Amino acid sequence: GSGSGTGNPGEIVLEENFEGQAQYEVLNLAGWTNVAEVGSEAEVWYGNNYQGDFYAEGTAYQSVDTENVIWLITPSIALDKDIAMEFISAQHHWAHDGLTVMISNDFDGDVEDASWETIDCDLPQESNDWYEWVESGKITLRDYFPSGNVHVGFRYSGKEGSEETTYQLNKITFT
Repeated sequence: GSGSGTGNPGEIVLEENFEGQAQYEVLNLAGWTNVAEVGSEAEVWYGNNYQGDFYAEGTAYQSVDTENVIWLITPSIALDKDIAMEFISAQHHWAHDGLTVMISNDFDGDVEDASWETIDCDLPQESNDWYEWVESGKITLRDYFPSGNVHVGFRYSGKEGSEETTYQLNKITFT
């Protein structure tokens, strides 16, 4: 049978603040997938911090590859109740629009085999100041898939060269 569940509103299902990650080292988070779809395997999301506040950073700046597409994908989220997602993101050295937030109900470890839908949320734009945190707004996951298990993917794409936007992610919360 289905039911709305009795969880308290605002009960945290999954939260990631990237504390405990090492600066400039590839993010290694239990249950998360951090993978290069295009480009060398070393060019993926990494940890960074500003004055001790850690976050995830994705960029193709100074990449040796002609193109980079990198994904940071959450663990599985069960839509057995209403789940809302929020996060903050920032940009610096804006040169192109390179960040997309996507959701899949059939991701099994291979980003190319999964079907993805783009999530409508607020992301940093060229008009935002560098390093200015932008709130995503509340994203209702059931707007995309009514039930089942989903993964949310933060997909960065960029090309080689010195002119590439760098994106930062933090405070990814599912309630």
